[in-house]
Amino acid sequence: MPHQKGSEMGFVVPDKLAVLVLPTDPRVNEIVLGLKKAHLFGGGKWNGLGGKVELGEDPANAAFRELEEESGLIPEKIIRVAYLSFYFPKNPEDNQLVEVFVALGCDHDVAAEFVPDADSEMEALEIFDYEEIPYTQMCQIWDDDSFWLPIVLRGNYEVVGQFIIVDDVVTELSLVAKMIPSWSNYVPRRDR
Repeated sequence: MPHQKGSEMGFVVPDKLAVLVLPTDPRVNEIVLGLKKAHLFGGGKWNGLGGKVELGEDPANAAFRELEEESGLIPEKIIRVAYLSFYFPKNPEDNQLVEVFVALGCDHDVAAEFVPDADSEMEALEIFDYEEIPYTQMCQIWDDDSFWLPIVLRGNYEVVGQFIIVDDVVTELSLVAKMIPSWSNYVPRRDR
């Protein structure tokens, strides 16, 4: 069961579950990030796409759904690459587990032509080269992305991470990276 990932390493897994999807093209070292609308959490910052897993929903299906809802991108396959637990001792109701997926086979032209509508959480989508990812301008103001994302983008690691955040600062972190078959462990798109 995915909610227990990391428990064998002494990590406690939060009750809230979310997904983060990173549309990537490893052939040309590109990733699509979304700029959140200013009035939302993380507004004005770049991030992957995603959101909450609905009750009874499988995280992989949530990843496909969230990616399509937020961007119009439809991947050929997704690969689970990280389990990240976030703990907020001052606000434990915000504790959450985020399952991170890379999305392969997306038409990046769709991202380049993205026009937000009133319901969209994203102001814009942009394609970044792996070497030009704007870590200092990313959504997670706690600067966690710079710890785990470069490992994931190597293409053959799964990361389990735990971050303790106090006053928007990462005060403790644990990361474990495990080699996986070069992104061959994928979840194909399921027609709904």
